[in-house]
Amino acid sequence: MPTDSSRPRTRPLQALCEAIWRIEHDFGLLQRKVAGVHYWPLVRARMIDVLSQRLGFMDLPQPQLRRSLPLAVLREMSAAANDLSLSPWSLNGRFDTIVVPFGRKHLRAGRLVDGYSDRVFREAEFGRCLVLDGRAPHGYPLQRYNVIPPHELRSRDLLRTLALALATARLPRIAAEASRELAVIEEGLRKELSIACPMSLAHFSLRIATFLEGRTLWSGVLTRSGARIVFLTGNHTLTGIGAAALDLGLKVVEFQHGLISTYQGTYHYPGRPSVPYAPERLLTFGAYWTDGLDLPANTISTPIGVEDRAHGETIARIPRRVLIPSQWSIGRKLFELALKAARQAPDWEFVYRPHPLDNALFYREQLATRANLPSNLRLSPIEEDIYALMESSEVQIGLYSTALFEGMTLGLRTIIVDLPGVENLDRVLANGDAVLARDAEEIVAALPTAPAARRPERYYEAPVPSIAAAMA
Repeated sequence: MPTDSSRPRTRPLQALCEAIWRIEHDFGLLQRKVAGVHYWPLVRARMIDVLSQRLGFMDLPQPQLRRSLPLAVLREMSAAANDLSLSPWSLNGRFDTIVVPFGRKHLRAGRLVDGYSDRVFREAEFGRCLVLDGRAPHGYPLQRYNVIPPHELRSRDLLRTLALALATARLPRIAAEASRELAVIEEGLRKELSIACPMSLAHFSLRIATFLEGRTLWSGVLTRSGARIVFLTGNHTLTGIGAAALDLGLKVVEFQHGLISTYQGTYHYPGRPSVPYAPERLLTFGAYWTDGLDLPANTISTPIGVEDRAHGETIARIPRRVLIPSQWSIGRKLFELALKAARQAPDWEFVYRPHPLDNALFYREQLATRANLPSNLRLSPIEEDIYALMESSEVQIGLYSTALFEGMTLGLRTIIVDLPGVENLDRVLANGDAVLARDAEEIVAALPTAPAARRPERYYEAPVPSIAAAMA
């Protein structure tokens, strides 16, 4: 752990998570059901997010991330109508493996690549793959794989849209049972945090109903595919695909796609209980990510490493360039710190990179309307290659973005700010791989001396020669 002098002062996320763990244990939430569904794994991480916003230490969702249920359904149906030629119900032959890639992709050697799951296609052991791709969430532009035969691409958005539409019709049938269970959660929250449950009955019920419908729909697609293993990139518990695969006896494997820590609500379950719908295997960037973590008892972790994240071309460092990769849940606070630091360090160039789920328009409006803005701060558009930007920078400032760890592997010196969520980086500070800054003055003072990671390979290990062999 960090020393007293370097230990963050801001630790509300830790206190919130510890309260959630007590409620989870005392009220037996992992065993409770609505309509036969173990609902707690469907809402746990989201509950922590919403509570952190309600308690005031994380940002509220940006306007582009908020939408009503009717508008959500209409938007999904409109977008899915463009995917009819990629129906998952129309398959050409049988498959060995199903791959669900990550929404955000990067251009490499002329093709779009999901750097997490792309390695599956290069291993003969996994045979012919059915790729179920979709739009990234919250309006981020879809960048589908250029899938090379014999593998085949189908849209998972069509099925997601149908599941959402069917779920709305199911809501009245589960409302009474859902209401009783939501009251149990509220009792725990009032006992531990003296706060009402921030999740509405409609939201709670919709998550359960969408899971139920998705589980049934995916079961049909998976059966027709003939596949025996499903690779998921990121957590897909809510969609029901993992549960459907487990129901059918398929092996379910999840690729790590971002930061995993004790205070991240998806993977850490104190005491290692068995967690319904958890994947059988979690493939990680390295052993660091599950060291000291209580994964579900029914999940095995396997480090497989990460392939080189470099841009692919020689890019010169630009002295005194500072990259600030944001995180949507704390972006506005981080942006204000960036403004203050840029004013106090006019001989440094600051590049603020909004998180893909953040509302970049908000920051553009801030830069366009505020007076006396520093000329040495600019926004990085989503089209700008993040890895090229990392390679050209000297220092990075941030919190709990996965990009910080990628930057460490590319040689950036790192400053971590003392804002809510900093608890996720306790071990990075303890390792001496970054310096903590509590305000803009400390950020500026640390710019010339912030450390580079001593052993960046601990976060991103070298890739194993074979994922199939590592799993065996």
